[in-house]
Amino acid sequence: MKKLLFVSILALAAGLFAQAARPKVVAHRGYWKTAGSAQNSLRSLIKADSIGADMAEFDVWIASDDVLMVNHDPVVDGYMIPDTPSTVLRANVKLANGEPIRTAEEYLDVAKDLNIGLVFEIKWHSNTEREALCVKKAIEMINERGLADRTVYITFSPTAHAELGKYGVPHYFLSGKSPKELVEMGSTGPDFHYDVFYKNTDFIPEFKRLGMPINVWTVSTPEITQYFIDQDVDFITTDTPELCIKLLRETPSSKDVRVMDFNLEGAESFDAAAAVIRAEHPDFVTLQGVKQSPELNRLAEVSEMYIYFDANDKNGVAVMSRTTPLEVKSLTLPNQFRNTPCHAIVCTYDLGGAIKFNVASASMSDENDVTRNHQAEYITRYLRDAGIPAVLGTGLNDAPNSDAWKTMRGRFGELSTDDVTFPAPVPDRKIDYLLSYPADKVVKRQSYVRPSAASFHMPTVADITVKY
Repeated sequence: MKKLLFVSILALAAGLFAQAARPKVVAHRGYWKTAGSAQNSLRSLIKADSIGADMAEFDVWIASDDVLMVNHDPVVDGYMIPDTPSTVLRANVKLANGEPIRTAEEYLDVAKDLNIGLVFEIKWHSNTEREALCVKKAIEMINERGLADRTVYITFSPTAHAELGKYGVPHYFLSGKSPKELVEMGSTGPDFHYDVFYKNTDFIPEFKRLGMPINVWTVSTPEITQYFIDQDVDFITTDTPELCIKLLRETPSSKDVRVMDFNLEGAESFDAAAAVIRAEHPDFVTLQGVKQSPELNRLAEVSEMYIYFDANDKNGVAVMSRTTPLEVKSLTLPNQFRNTPCHAIVCTYDLGGAIKFNVASASMSDENDVTRNHQAEYITRYLRDAGIPAVLGTGLNDAPNSDAWKTMRGRFGELSTDDVTFPAPVPDRKIDYLLSYPADKVVKRQSYVRPSAASFHMPTVADITVKY
């Protein structure tokens, strides 16, 4: 039997988990750790495209004759790139695979015929005027080749970053600034070494809250790569793109679960309710009409689930689950007329891989229309702002055409059926609901009302697929 964990308010982890698209794989200086390749070579660009990397990162300097050159270091084979004409570099410098050092024009002419996106790094020059010219020419080259929609720019240089901002292109800063500092800089987002995120665990949730895409570099081991896949960053820059692609394929992109909403008002025996729950084998149960008592512990124990409870004055709400959540939040719903206090409880779960999921239970006021509408506004806004898929079990104690229901149904999909649920065992009204958000992330496979005389309400069950 599972260990029972009973709480009124429990915080297991901090922060909200925004839901992004699966991370893009950025081949660092192209795919160069493979036969016949070299950093920043055309071969590394073509190889990155051939294995299905989303983007290739490359480094650009401006030579003394205003030609942009692709190389990581400012010095190559004894030549200082910013002080040397491109013709001298092209004639004398060979890369590790025998290719000549490439101009940016050569690199982009090959890239435009591939599918791969580009991460264009403007290097930090000692001369700010030359750096500004490098930015100008880089953007002109990209635009001339029709590559603007698949190119982002990165730089360590504050000057280059500011110049990129003048052109309105996506531009990311490579040094570990705080979210507040990056906002003040006008940056599109962070492009930080993974150590920065390890040392500042609040950065990823805050950048997500701000809507700033996140790039992390240079991630090349299985453990670190999987960590940032699970953190839902937007770009993973890696020297081992094939490993990153493999781990992304192996990370679950959807999860099938069963949810149940059950109002226990009038339940004389929690053993009877537990029998109903056990018969349905749900992964999550949202409960209303529950009172804090030893029987509530027994309900969870007999159901072989964990329970998280929050008390109202009359009764309470709870969430039961087969796994422990990352976080539990207790919400006091608006109550401007000082009616009976109403609460909601929100549990955040990791469904595997990078799939985060909120399960919430709320009991709305049965005393005032205005209060109910404000409560509906509050809980729907909270779950939508969290930015991850969510299921809400609730009884609104209101008519289907009320303002509160219009608020709920305007923002949420409905998982429950049209079948009536109250009063059991001969119901004539539907007042128990399972709602979901968003429609493309929480997909109903089937739902039904389960006949039961364990309480005044009959439970609603839904089989759903939660998507990454």
